[in-house]
Amino acid sequence: MNSKIELGRYLFAVERAGGIYAFGRVERVVGLTVEVTGLSARIGDLCWIYPSEDSRPVEAEVVGFRNDVLLLMPLAELQGVHSGSLVKTSGTVMSVPVGEGLLGRTLDGLGRPIDGLGPLDAVTRYPMYAEAPEPLKRKRIGDTIHTGVRAIDGLLTVGKG
Repeated sequence: MNSKIELGRYLFAVERAGGIYAFGRVERVVGLTVEVTGLSARIGDLCWIYPSEDSRPVEAEVVGFRNDVLLLMPLAELQGVHSGSLVKTSGTVMSVPVGEGLLGRTLDGLGRPIDGLGPLDAVTRYPMYAEAPEPLKRKRIGDTIHTGVRAIDGLLTVGKG
């Protein structure tokens, strides 16, 4: 059989397979920290905790690890989460939307629209944790903004830009 045809079949199957996810289980919840075993992820990765099969998953961020235990910080209430709840990692870090599509919109703390106007249009997502731009390559600030608060204007110079 032709090897090019075989390779094409395999590539097509890989493209249709979707993402690869890793799973773990909740071991313990202490305060606002969820301890998860059986899962490997990086600090800053986004995970979903499934309290039960029919409920919405709780988003959580990997904030640390101890031996083979991941420490997650939930981004919503842990209602229904129990020892043994399934945890799935996305393999991606948390990101925020940026772009013209945000103008006039109201977002929650995770960058999701809460104004009832539907999904965000024409936005790009940037990771929450990224290197800062080099200060010497930034555009020089030449104009100041007056805040109208004398205590701030007298002690601090707020630059425009």
